[in-house]
Amino acid sequence: MLVSTRLAISLLVAFACAFQFVPRSDAQHADSGGKGEGFWQLLKAPMNVPEVPNYTGQTTFVGGLMYPNKKGGPTVSMHYRVRETPDQVIEWYEEALKAYKWVGRKAPVTNKGRSYEAFKGNSSVTISASDCAVKGFRTDLRMSCKIAR
Repeated sequence: MLVSTRLAISLLVAFACAFQFVPRSDAQHADSGGKGEGFWQLLKAPMNVPEVPNYTGQTTFVGGLMYPNKKGGPTVSMHYRVRETPDQVIEWYEEALKAYKWVGRKAPVTNKGRSYEAFKGNSSVTISASDCAVKGFRTDLRMSCKIAR
């Protein structure tokens, strides 16, 4: 009886180990995820956002996300590496967004960089520029846009 009990326990442990849950390692590389308002899509190329000018300096697109089902309208976040300085990037966006009739303000400079927020109706855009550690680039540029419906 003792042998059959030990055998049964050994088999249960073996089956439990063989069928344990192992998270998918490709989840980080999915093209989309989430549900409902939290649904997101990976951007593999920069997206033109209506009424938001595209930076004209030297950029390399790193990546981005789009949340098309957000309440009030889609949200887009994009990350670039830029050859110009953070100050030059913020100044460019400040002037360009004014030309597109956005109303904006600079946020105080912090140890994390500089930022500029602009609003047009119920839409908003936030530009964040910080020093970049990647050789050949001076700025990490992050843009977040909420486009009102």
